[in-house]
Amino acid sequence: MNLMTQHTNIRTRMVRLVGDTSEKRNCGSVVLVKQFLVVRAILGSRLLVLAAMGLLLFVSSAQAQDAAVSRIPLAQKQQETSQAKPTSQDIDAEDRDTYINELGSLSLEELMEVQVVVTASRREQEISTVPYAVSVITAEDIRATGARSVPDALRLVPGMDVADLSFGNAAVSPRGFHGFLSNHVLVLVDGRQIFDSLFGGTLWGAWPFQLEDIARIEVIRGPGGVTWGANALNGVINIITKDPGDQLGLTLSLSGGSRGTFKQHVGYGFREGKLRMRVSGEYEASDGFRKGGSFLRNFEDDYKGGRFSLHAVYEEDEDNTFTFSVGSAIVDGGFPPTPLAGFGMRRNSESQASYVMGTWEHRVADHNTFQLRGYVNDFHTSPGLSQIDYRYQQFGLQLSHVFEPEQGHTRTWGIDTRFDLLDAGNSSPSMLSKNFSST
Repeated sequence: MNLMTQHTNIRTRMVRLVGDTSEKRNCGSVVLVKQFLVVRAILGSRLLVLAAMGLLLFVSSAQAQDAAVSRIPLAQKQQETSQAKPTSQDIDAEDRDTYINELGSLSLEELMEVQVVVTASRREQEISTVPYAVSVITAEDIRATGARSVPDALRLVPGMDVADLSFGNAAVSPRGFHGFLSNHVLVLVDGRQIFDSLFGGTLWGAWPFQLEDIARIEVIRGPGGVTWGANALNGVINIITKDPGDQLGLTLSLSGGSRGTFKQHVGYGFREGKLRMRVSGEYEASDGFRKGGSFLRNFEDDYKGGRFSLHAVYEEDEDNTFTFSVGSAIVDGGFPPTPLAGFGMRRNSESQASYVMGTWEHRVADHNTFQLRGYVNDFHTSPGLSQIDYRYQQFGLQLSHVFEPEQGHTRTWGIDTRFDLLDAGNSSPSMLSKNFSST
């Protein structure tokens, strides 16, 4: 304690010895050398090198400071020292105003590069302010990588495990919980849940995903149950489609590859008054993987699929916006036959998925918005076994309210419910104790 006090006194005297004239600086330099000897005697020889370096830096900085200060009028220095120090609230307000001014000076193209996500808390947030491990795959990322499907695009996400099990089926899971049907990760399309009622997880090749219509894919790696429920224990994947106004006119896309792989996409978007609409469809086919299977038979994962979707946005006024979307997909094949298929137990694998969704968004005031969403999912699949054949319908309703009770504080509350109807009466023997059940 005494050593620290003496050292502080020495530093204080050293500062006071630095004056405004060259005569005082010369005198101060002599005294500094004397004080350095005192410091050495107090702190010991092991700090000799550090003390010497600090002394040289201090003298040079003091002389430079004196030279700069000598050019400032004395009255101006007294005025600057008499001003009160800014508080933390003043500093925060200045930072906020500076940030707003910087955003206002950006061009439209630069503003589009500021990434905003909606999956973390069901409202728009800048990705830099989200307390989650969030990754965003943009439409440009999908185009540049040449991804063939949504699971292909998800390979860009750190910590995401993606494995192709057949041409139309993939196992997708974040954070190491790998499996064909990962029931710990929730998949959303514009906020609509896609979750298998019987096995859980998502059959990626069966739903009407069209890469040309996707604006971005937001991925949360970590628990999202607080926002999206129990199915989001391990993460959330939210596929956000483009606004029809961003795809005006005709869109054509053709791609092909080996093993008879090709895809044809066509879409058309238009604007009529307050209405914006996009209609799109595609057809994809492949002979499947060349290698695979067992000594009993080949892999035989040939795939043929057609997809259709319609997306419309109607802005009644600046406070009310209605969104309507519908889509369907029919897939023939994609599931390789089991070894038992050679004993007369083979069935043609197929699946069909359809949906309809409507959303009403009402703006009460600035930073005060209600959103009501309802949707219906209809899914049927038979992967080539008589023991597995089921169909389910899902009826979902979501209500959310986002508002700011005061500046800097945002509140979000809502209700998210889903009712499932499951039918497995076509399976033989029956998969369920009851042919029809609800959850």
